[in-house]
Amino acid sequence: MLFVGTLEPKKNIEGLIRAFFAAKMHRKLPHALVLAGRLGWGMEKLERLIKEHNARDYIFLTGYVPEDALPLVYNLADLCVIPSHVEGFGMPVLEGMACGCPALVSPDAALREVAGEAAASFSANTGSPLQPLREALEELVDEKHGQKLRSDWRAKGLERVKEFTWRRTAELTRASYLKALE
Repeated sequence: MLFVGTLEPKKNIEGLIRAFFAAKMHRKLPHALVLAGRLGWGMEKLERLIKEHNARDYIFLTGYVPEDALPLVYNLADLCVIPSHVEGFGMPVLEGMACGCPALVSPDAALREVAGEAAASFSANTGSPLQPLREALEELVDEKHGQKLRSDWRAKGLERVKEFTWRRTAELTRASYLKALE
């Protein structure tokens, strides 16, 4: 399982680690969690959290990954998880889907807009905030049905990314400028 992005509180990295750990213990998952990105502000205790969960053997911090290496990283993953509380756009969702890596995203509006109906998502639950993410992780890597689910999400993701072209971006930008000039 893979997260790509700057590791900072708004990305819900601690929640991802806790939910992943709970899923791993609950279902005895063979998966590892790879956190690919720089440590941002507020993440000083991340190493301690991994150590407290005795998870150094299956939770890995890669640090910064060069852009040209990202396709390989996405292609090695069974699932790209973006559990952010708040996002501006969600480029890792598109990058992952373009590489054929199925995505699991939080209910954040920007992530839902980018992913459309092409990514699995989990709901917010204030009473038990880790449970929906844990259950979604378990479902998507389930031995019986997970591979089929991921295959379906992979196909939907590959279709979705076709909507994000430079030509379409230029057209939308031009339309925005014309509207602003009116």
